[in-house]
Amino acid sequence: MDNATYSNMPLSQAGPPAGSTSTAAGFNGTSSYVQLPDLGLGSFSSQTMSLWVKTATATAGVLFSSSDMPVQAMATEGDLTPSSYVGTDGKLKGPFW
Repeated sequence: MDNATYSNMPLSQAGPPAGSTSTAAGFNGTSSYVQLPDLGLGSFSSQTMSLWVKTATATAGVLFSSSDMPVQAMATEGDLTPSSYVGTDGKLKGPFW
């Protein structure tokens, strides 16, 4: 099992779909994150990612990314490859390649 670590996020928030007993994690948009172990993302020709996203505003931000460095150690944007994010226009972007 691939265990993730998380920081600055409450668990057991209302999740999808409406009326369901499913729960979700809450992110504050600035310091909340989930860090997965090395999953070898570059080693496979096919990959799947699933997210349920509900935003309160059209604030831009990264939803899923990969990096060769831990989140805390990243000094520049060049170390980060955002795979899914909300753009400054409030629209979901997903430049998988």
